Amino acid sequence: MRLIRNIKFKFRKKWSKFHNTPTTIVMTSTHSSVASIFRIALKNKNSELICIPNDEKRIVKMEKCDLYIKLEKFNISLTNSQYNYMIEIPYTLYKKLTIMFDRKINTKYQEEEKLINSQIEIGIKNVLKLVTKTK
Repeated sequence: MRLIRNIKFKFRKKWSKFHNTPTTIVMTSTHSSVASIFRIALKNKNSELICIPNDEKRIVKMEKCDLYIKLEKFNISLTNSQYNYMIEIPYTLYKKLTIMFDRKINTKYQEEEKLINSQIEIGIKNVLKLVTKTK
């Protein structure tokens, strides 16, 4: 039994090294304000979404406000030409915001894919018309 406890302890210790999650952070009004800013920026039609999968970074660029919002491993940073705020956020909030960002970027990707496929369809029909005229 002691051997099993020791193995569990070693496993938890190694797991926490690789997956260092801030579970002890208490949600405050600052966290909810930053999350609201992130959500509003995502809903804005003029905002640009940038995803860097290797580093797990998600960036929302708002051109009108000259604001960059970067969401990375349990941190969210608001950057402007005048200020830069970097706030450590709880794990649950981080997961919610990443899911929101991923859904939004996925819907934008699907819209672009539909547009590309419609353009391909139009192009193929034009080629078909051209080929049938040469008979």
